[in-house]
Amino acid sequence: MSDTCKQWNRDADWEGDEITVLLALARIWFTASTGKIVSKDLAASWAMERLPEAHRHVMNHALHSYLRGTGDASVFVSAELAETIHFCKQEITLELKKRVET
Repeated sequence: MSDTCKQWNRDADWEGDEITVLLALARIWFTASTGKIVSKDLAASWAMERLPEAHRHVMNHALHSYLRGTGDASVFVSAELAETIHFCKQEITLELKKRVET
């Protein structure tokens, strides 16, 4: 999980694949936190409950684009997308550290 997160550091790393990256991060975060694996939509819903208000709409858009099958990333503001991705990565790192320490 940690190695997967390490590949997403800057805009060029997720350009054209924004929705997939956000949903993958939601699933990784869920698994790191709970030890369980769930679908993309359940993980995204779970993540939205834990994201700061400023990041929720980014994950919400990714979720609804996925459910509609549109894959439309054109509405993302680059800075907001990057901040949401980095927030998720930070939370994943913290959860993985907890698992190592226990």
